[in-house]
Amino acid sequence: MEEKEPEGSIALALSHGLRSLCIIEALLTQTPGQSREEVQCRKQTQDLQGLLMRSLSVNHPATFFRALCLSLGVKGKAPKGNASTLLAEQEFVSHLSSRVMRAAAKALKDRRDIRDDDEEAEEGSATSREAIIQHVCKRFLSGDHAEMGTSWEFLDEICRFSQSSSMLSSALPKAGTFLASLATSPDEAATRAAVKCCQCDGSSDT
Repeated sequence: MEEKEPEGSIALALSHGLRSLCIIEALLTQTPGQSREEVQCRKQTQDLQGLLMRSLSVNHPATFFRALCLSLGVKGKAPKGNASTLLAEQEFVSHLSSRVMRAAAKALKDRRDIRDDDEEAEEGSATSREAIIQHVCKRFLSGDHAEMGTSWEFLDEICRFSQSSSMLSSALPKAGTFLASLATSPDEAATRAAVKCCQCDGSSDT
């Protein structure tokens, strides 16, 4: 059985806390400094981010996915960024999303190694998961986006968590369009992304 999800105010605080930590980690890795202090600060931030994500994904998955909605800026589930803030800069937002998806995918993989999923965990996070899938498909599974491979890995882990085909209607049409485009404009980056999407089937490890 899952541990009881935190009450509303606590869950919201945890979600915003993780979002803030993700923003800090993205800032530290966008133009990483190489001094001893900067390297140590970056590592400690990443360690804390990994610990919090893993803890929430294992023990409180509904809160985990709510926090991801905030961190990824999912429409309707995250505050709008003011035009004058860092979160209005597309380059930074793309970098932040990439870092969040990488860390979240790892946390979900760690969860699979630690415990089995159950219906209660799936149902409690279904709305947030579906919103995340729609957001990632719309934002990152198009054209030659640099983070397409990362996006597929992240979506694959969500599918493995849910043990359902919830991603099929959203992601596979994108995959088909993308794979078809390779026939006319193949390149190394596109091929790597194609391989990622073909590997993403939502099944358990074999």
